[in-house]
Amino acid sequence: MENLPSISDMTLGDILFANVLSPLWPLVIARPLKLFPKTLGLTPGVEGVPSREYMVRVLSDYPTHQAMLRALTGDHFASFVNHVRGKHRISPTTLKAIAGRFGPNVGPNEIAAMVHGSSNGPLLPTLLSLCGLFEAVPNLFFAKVVKAGIPCPHCGGNLIDDRDVWWTKQPLTLPKPTHDLVERMLGAILVGTGFYAYFKNVDREAFLDHIVQLAEPSKHPFGNWIENVKQSRGAASYFDLCAASADGTLLPFDENRLSKWASGGELLPLALGGRLIAGLPDAPALELDLYAARAIAFVLDLVIAATPGATAPKRKTAQDMIFRRLRTLHDHAILFIRAAQKKAQERATGQPVVS
Repeated sequence: MENLPSISDMTLGDILFANVLSPLWPLVIARPLKLFPKTLGLTPGVEGVPSREYMVRVLSDYPTHQAMLRALTGDHFASFVNHVRGKHRISPTTLKAIAGRFGPNVGPNEIAAMVHGSSNGPLLPTLLSLCGLFEAVPNLFFAKVVKAGIPCPHCGGNLIDDRDVWWTKQPLTLPKPTHDLVERMLGAILVGTGFYAYFKNVDREAFLDHIVQLAEPSKHPFGNWIENVKQSRGAASYFDLCAASADGTLLPFDENRLSKWASGGELLPLALGGRLIAGLPDAPALELDLYAARAIAFVLDLVIAATPGATAPKRKTAQDMIFRRLRTLHDHAILFIRAAQKKAQERATGQPVVS
């Protein structure tokens, strides 16, 4: 059990420079995850602290950050491994060649500085931490919103701090460490997409509601996403959707593969999802939706895997619980935003605003 401070008490600097990116408590899963089978690095029935690789898998088509680095460095992978683990020094020529694989913003000096000298553990801890920031930073904002709260006009209690009470009343009993991680992920999804809506200057409330609908349990999150793509394309069926992309290029999969993704039978790859939406006017928003759908699919996998008992819960039961919690968090966020806007208006005008 890690003795770490609450994330709600931390600053962004704390998040960036302290080891707070992995879940705070060890977890126990009852069965393997379906779409993310090795992502948490846990064995069913054995308590352990989850690996940080889960965000790598949500955010990329690579199963681990090491697989990502293998693809990135190509023929220089073995030299890169020996370099960062401090097994031997590599030549300036090799340093330059590896840096070239990382892109124009990374030079030989940056590659040289990646040495950590550990023969075990993550190959490049910094990369894992960077991926973890996509969950940790939005969750920092989410946790601070909950901590600031909305006082009840009757009892003074925090109207939006209901996490533990809510989870104890659900049909599936999740251990606290598990529902804490679920809560972190759902909060990060809402805040991350809220950032997008803010910077794109679109209606935040409508956009957040749209994200919540990706978890609607009549279909798997991937099925909901594919339905959104169908609507954007004006396609009547999966067959029509697979005929070609909106930009006219042929797609490397058929309606059977699409149906398998839609049902949650396989993890929907980001690259192939990108092919499906290529050329659409709303492709950037649909791309963000796909990341959100993958994050929700991971949460769904986690809930099903971590629910105690000999039999796994049904997908719809688990997803309905996630959907309702995401809706509740959405409502909390909207309540907070409106309260903040009201306070800002009152400060600006010096007059009370009647709700």
